[in-house]
Amino acid sequence: MLLLRESSGGSSATTRNEIVQAKAEDFMGVAGFRFSDLVQQVDDFYRDSSDIRIPVVDAYKFTVKKLKGSSR
Repeated sequence: MLLLRESSGGSSATTRNEIVQAKAEDFMGVAGFRFSDLVQQVDDFYRDSSDIRIPVVDAYKFTVKKLKGSSR
């Protein structure tokens, strides 16, 4: 779902495919972390009840960026 949403702005099939490939590299994991680490971080994200209405794809994006060292 995340990749589909992020690639929806492409104007041609080639552009969409290029966007999907670039985004897949950005969102499909973080060096030095296991997928279970990502899951735990998303679970931690939703422990704050004010975040409960945030879509899971956005929580996942936030988690990946956080694990890559981006500031809040």
